[in-house]
Amino acid sequence: GFVSKDKKTIQGFVLATTDMQKMFKQVFLKRALPLGLKILPVLIKNPAIILKILETFTYSDKESKTKTKAELIVIAVDREFRNQNIGSNLLLTTDREFVKRGIKEYKVTVISNNLGAIKFYMRCGFKFAYQFSLYKKDWSLLTKKL
Repeated sequence: GFVSKDKKTIQGFVLATTDMQKMFKQVFLKRALPLGLKILPVLIKNPAIILKILETFTYSDKESKTKTKAELIVIAVDREFRNQNIGSNLLLTTDREFVKRGIKEYKVTVISNNLGAIKFYMRCGFKFAYQFSLYKKDWSLLTKKL
């Protein structure tokens, strides 16, 4: 992950992984008990959320049409700092790190009706690959060759 900040303020951040399935597995194996204890009160209040949790852990199956394992998990820029190339620079930093690690392509998923995000990713070199359904919503998967 990388953070963009000035002297006082975090302007934005990005988080990526070289392998989402491996990351999920590591988190589950190393943090199952603490995560379970934190999730338990939520499940007691809202048992239906278990379906979303299970769907989250099968998320990688939805992306199985592409062999690309590396993934941009999240990028965010504070509204006050948008349109200042912070998001683009965070992506460039992510690109450079992936190249250092031998990654030649990575992916990102975005809710399909989030046209602003899709336009941003396409301006930054991503290409539309396909759509899939998750959490009862349509998602777009985009990939970027490095």
